[in-house]
Amino acid sequence: MLTTLVAKPEQRISAVDLLDDTERAVLDRFNATAEERRATTLTALVEEQVARTPQAVAVEFHEQSLTYAELNAKANHLARRLQEAGVGPERTVGMHWERSLELVVGLLAVEKAGGAFVPLEPSWPAQRIAEVAASSKFTAVLSGPSHDQPVRELDIPVLHVDLDASDPVNLDVRIEPESLAYVIYTSGSTGTPKGAMIRHRAITHRLLWQRELLGFGPGDGGLFKAPLGFDISINEVFLPLTTGAKLVIAEPGGERDIEYMLGIIERHRVTYTYLPSSILDLLVGLPDFAQHGRSLKHVWCGGEVLTPELFARFRTVSDAVMYHGYGPAEATIGVSHVVYREPSAMRGAVSIGRPNGNTQLHVLDANLRRVPVGVPGELYAGGVYLGRGYLNDPRRTAAAFVADPFGPPGSRLYRTGDLARWCPDGTLEFLGRADNQIKIRGMRVELEEIEAVLEQHSSVRRAVVLLRDKRLVGYYVGSEVDGLADWLRTRLPDHMVPARFMFLDEFPLMPSGKVNRKALPEPPAEQSTGRDASTAAEKLLCGIMAEVLKVDRVSPDDNFFSLGGDSILSIQFVGRARAAGLRISPRQVFEFQNAAALARVVGEPPAPQDEERARGVGEVPLTPIIRWWAASGDSTMAQSALLRVPPADGPEPFAEAVSALLEHHDMLRARFADGVLTVPANVPEGVFTHIRVEGSLEPLVHQEFERVSAELDPATGALVRAVWFDLGPTTPGRLLLVIHHLAVDSVSWRVLAGDLEQAFTARTEDNPVKLDPVPTSFRWWAKNLPTPPATEAQWWQSQAFAATEPVRPGPIAGSRTDEISGDLASALLREVPGAFRAGVQDVLLAALATALDKRETVALEGHGREEHLVPGADLSRTVGWFTTVYPVALAPAATPGDTLKQVKEKLRAVPNNGIGYGLLHGETDPAIGFNYLGRFDLAEGFWVPANERLPEPRTQHRPLEITIVTEDRADGPVLKTTWSWTADESGVDEIARKWRTVLEALVAEARGGQVSALTPSDVPLVSLQQKQLDKIAAKWRKK
Repeated sequence: MLTTLVAKPEQRISAVDLLDDTERAVLDRFNATAEERRATTLTALVEEQVARTPQAVAVEFHEQSLTYAELNAKANHLARRLQEAGVGPERTVGMHWERSLELVVGLLAVEKAGGAFVPLEPSWPAQRIAEVAASSKFTAVLSGPSHDQPVRELDIPVLHVDLDASDPVNLDVRIEPESLAYVIYTSGSTGTPKGAMIRHRAITHRLLWQRELLGFGPGDGGLFKAPLGFDISINEVFLPLTTGAKLVIAEPGGERDIEYMLGIIERHRVTYTYLPSSILDLLVGLPDFAQHGRSLKHVWCGGEVLTPELFARFRTVSDAVMYHGYGPAEATIGVSHVVYREPSAMRGAVSIGRPNGNTQLHVLDANLRRVPVGVPGELYAGGVYLGRGYLNDPRRTAAAFVADPFGPPGSRLYRTGDLARWCPDGTLEFLGRADNQIKIRGMRVELEEIEAVLEQHSSVRRAVVLLRDKRLVGYYVGSEVDGLADWLRTRLPDHMVPARFMFLDEFPLMPSGKVNRKALPEPPAEQSTGRDASTAAEKLLCGIMAEVLKVDRVSPDDNFFSLGGDSILSIQFVGRARAAGLRISPRQVFEFQNAAALARVVGEPPAPQDEERARGVGEVPLTPIIRWWAASGDSTMAQSALLRVPPADGPEPFAEAVSALLEHHDMLRARFADGVLTVPANVPEGVFTHIRVEGSLEPLVHQEFERVSAELDPATGALVRAVWFDLGPTTPGRLLLVIHHLAVDSVSWRVLAGDLEQAFTARTEDNPVKLDPVPTSFRWWAKNLPTPPATEAQWWQSQAFAATEPVRPGPIAGSRTDEISGDLASALLREVPGAFRAGVQDVLLAALATALDKRETVALEGHGREEHLVPGADLSRTVGWFTTVYPVALAPAATPGDTLKQVKEKLRAVPNNGIGYGLLHGETDPAIGFNYLGRFDLAEGFWVPANERLPEPRTQHRPLEITIVTEDRADGPVLKTTWSWTADESGVDEIARKWRTVLEALVAEARGGQVSALTPSDVPLVSLQQKQLDKIAAKWRKK
């Protein structure tokens, strides 16, 4: 500095550049981020992926799903409608949908039409929607008939998303990488939001970079759970769709329910999710996060500070890679990142990592000069991710997007408003804000915007809003008034409405005349003066509210949010209420808001767990399926699984896990002798075997399978055998489980696999094994199964099934397995059931009825866990053989479609899914068995089926058995059908051929657009026969 001032004494001190050449070179090296990555568009990336994996599942929402080809075709149809409405490049479209299949189709359709979508969350107040619409100058708005009223009033064309319409041909729209892809509105300090404009080149650059960073692609699943108005939602939607992964949609409001979030991660095998730190904190606090969140491979944390303490807790319950990202909406979600793998990776400072590729980050002083390493300054961002500016707002664009003094002519920097400093290793340390912008639940909020809107109230002369203890507090002068929060909710999103308001006679001022924000008083503690809780549920809920809100007392009529509650606190409140036995959801907290209303909805808290209901030891009454087996079944009837398991240094954790399983699940210890089924308390010995594998694995597996299968003996209680095939301390092994059918069914296997993994993990970590309780024992269920009422008995008698001799098991003479994949499988699983308002099982049975070409009675299997028949039963974790078998008379109708409607009606008429037939000792035992096992996801990892095949069964109960399963593979679903027979095979091949032909005909009929989908059970409020419904449908089609 002295040298510069001596050389140029006229220069202002503030204008002196403090850097020397060496320091400039260091900062230049920190920003040496150039890399090659193609410039493209969202539309091109998605359509390229559709071409690569057309039949793979692209989107899942509840039980619905769309393949890539289906998603593309539906978006094409909607895009053409948008074109007709005038949408094209540089035109904006409002997206007014909650999370749903329609939302994803709509987003892709806007991109295909060349337009740019703008989120309009249905939860926003009407005034907020109107402000965004006025700023964006929409060409059209996409909405739905049930929620489009707020956008109907905008005098803009409103289009509904129709999932029934498709067009496989892509549009021929020229979209440039520099074209506008979307606009995200953020909080604005002037009182109105501002729309950040993002180009295709910027968002696709991020997606391509992230695909490489994560190794993300087919077989992965990404969770979409952020509100669409939050820019990370764009990443959540399009990262899976541009990489061949599966997009899993959380239901609206689900992001506020931590247990729901963990459940959807487990059920849909989510491997990637973005989580604000506040939500991650709650998730890792769940006692079963380690077990139920094990599918996660990548967790991206952003929007809020990730502390070393939180990361340490996360690392103890998950080995997923942690990514912490930083970046504003104006710079396409993120401009820097840091990756944490090892538990010791994170230290005390709050790091936002290094610049992303083709990104420049500068820490500058007030004169836009770079400051040395270690010196605080304001952070500016430049490079490929930079947005164009704010839509139709040149003034605010000029204030935030400034000329880049370090880049080529015409380049710009975005002023983030964040304070930071460079660390010697080239990472950036976050130091806070240079203004009054804050983050709430990961979303940017300008306190000045709330203040500006608040000052529009007739009783408010001036307003100041602060963040105190993670809650917004509004201070105002003018006239004291009630209802400010409700008034604000009609103008601002809920997360921007202060939890508390304080009226002041005047604001404390600084000598400059500005409000002294630090001198504003703390709001006084909330005091409840309402009535005392009167019911057990009210007392429990009021007590939990008081704990969560940190107040002394809560009345049943006190409003949770008026006492300082918010969405994060509502999650904590719900978690504690559920732990106490009250099943409430965060959505109900927002809907009812006080303990009295919630208590009326959820009822009284449950009594402590019923020990008698859970007790499984003792004599067990014979259920219909076990009685059937005892009379005519195969004494060696067993089920088996070969699991791929983690490597281990020795057999102890596997042996102890298997022992824990037998101790925990009563029916695994059962014995059946002299017609009596009993469950002893003691765990049998000789269950587990350790085999070291020296040569080929599969022959050894077959050998051990034959040995342990021969050891099964219900009379002595030998129902379970387990063999660990040891392939060494670093190679995944195999665990063979062979269990007699008396103790297990297909649902039980899911429980056992999860418990095995949980027990094994506990032992390898030197922790005691603690499995989740089993609320209802098989014994209690069997003792309390009711006799069907007279009306149900009369219904079965009216079916007039002919009595038959019991069918005896026999050796399998042959079998064949057919697979249906690609477009036909997808259509059978979605289009045909949708067109006929039927289930997949209905479709498959109808095809069989037509293929048999004569009246035939079939034995249909069901899961049998009809909890509603036994009040208080909870069979979600009960292991045992619950299967029901009941006869169904099949007969072909005039067309395959008519047959399907006939089968659908017949199955819907069966009372209680057929369990009563066995309870009534039905005497029909058909020669043909039919069992659709449902869908199974063939995932990779541990505790899943291994690649080696087990020997095929040697005997079966019926002369012809048809077993069908849908396997969800990486390249799409496959319908796998096994036909097996015990005697003459003549005719089976022909039936199988006809069956496939009929399935193809059903697809053609569904796609023909002439299906009369309704059947009488679809319209229970009117008495109409099938012919009448068909006539009505025919007349309607003519119109």
